[in-house]
This record gives sequence, structure tokens and C-alpha cells, in this order.
Amino acid sequence: MITKNKRVEGVVFDFRSLDLVEPYACLTFDDGPDCRHTLTILELLRQNNSKATFFVVGEFVIKHPEIIKQMAEEGHEIGNHTFAHPDLRYLTPEQIKSEVKKTEHHIFEITGKKTVLFRPPYGKYTLQTVDVIKKLGYEFVVWSHNLYVRDWELPGVDILVQRVMNNTVRGSVILLHDGGGHRDQTIETIRIAVPQLREQGLRFVTVSEMINKRKTR
Repeated sequence: MITKNKRVEGVVFDFRSLDLVEPYACLTFDDGPDCRHTLTILELLRQNNSKATFFVVGEFVIKHPEIIKQMAEEGHEIGNHTFAHPDLRYLTPEQIKSEVKKTEHHIFEITGKKTVLFRPPYGKYTLQTVDVIKKLGYEFVVWSHNLYVRDWELPGVDILVQRVMNNTVRGSVILLHDGGGHRDQTIETIRIAVPQLREQGLRFVTVSEMINKRKTR
């Protein structure tokens, strides 16, 4: 088992080490799409001229293809978060491949694009997990260790806003959730924090845009 804060070769945590000239950071959302929360988040992103990366679950992709299509049309990135959200530490390599390929297939059917980013459910994985995913051609992406915001705990909007505002800097990768439970606090956090961070000069781009900047340095 890999602990959440341990740096592992081949795993993208964030881009703070790039010493970016551009004031870019990444908003990422897990466990959707959700017919209520994801649509509200997409509207807030549109209002704030911001792009995000959505790590989607295959079984919800099948239920809400129109939301996946909207994400793609609006310039957001879609990442693979498995088909049924299992703990990958307890799956065989073939089972992991099946989870990824099924989700990849359904996303491609809707968008015409192959997914290139993967995030493990619960952020839990082994070195074998990383190896299997990399051999499938994916970038293995988690998040900044201090931006594991824990919105799923529902601690209150003020606390969530504080966690985001106090820790987001150039190159950060923020973890939030648009599916998997009640996300009203997450939505209010976005409504408050994103405009404030933009006022401070930050701009939100997709994870692949940041990866491409890393490759060109």
C-alpha cells in the first residue's frame, strides 16, 4: 500500500515544482457525473471562465451521457476513475484493466476521444497498480497533499473554503467531488472560492494542459 502523501515515481501529484510563470492551478472532481451537482458545477465554471478535469465513474457515464458530452463540448477534461469505483489494491491486473477499459470505451463512444488521465478510487493504490495503468497509456494522477479537501466529510462551507483558499497556489491540484453523495457544500465552496482565487490572479486549467507544460520544459 502507498500512503497518500508519499511521492511515487510515475504518479502526478501536482505541478508546484515547475516554478510556473503562469498563475495556473487545477480543479479536479471525482465520482460523477451526477445529474444535479455536476450540471451546477459546470455552470459555475462557465461563469468563472475556468476549466476543470472530471474523473468519472463508468457506471454513471452510462447513465448520464449528455453530461459527459457537455463537459467535452465546454472544454473540460474527462479522466478515467474506473467503472465501479473499487479499491484497486484488492484487484488482479486483469480486473484493473477491465475497470479502466470499460470506462474508456463508454467515454470514447460519447466524445470520440480516448481518455489519457487516470485517478484511483479513494486515492489508494500499489506500485503494481501504477505499473498496470501506465502500461495502458495513462498518466496516473492524484492531487496536492494539502488539497485533499475532504468535502465528502461535509464539515461546513466555511471550513472547506478555508482549506481551499489557504492552500491553493500556482501548480496546485485540488481534489473535490461532484458525485458520490451530498455535494451542496462543495458547490457553495466553488461559488465562493473560485472567484476569490481568480481575483488573486490564479487561472484554472486542465491537468493535461499542465502536463504538457511540464513536458516542454
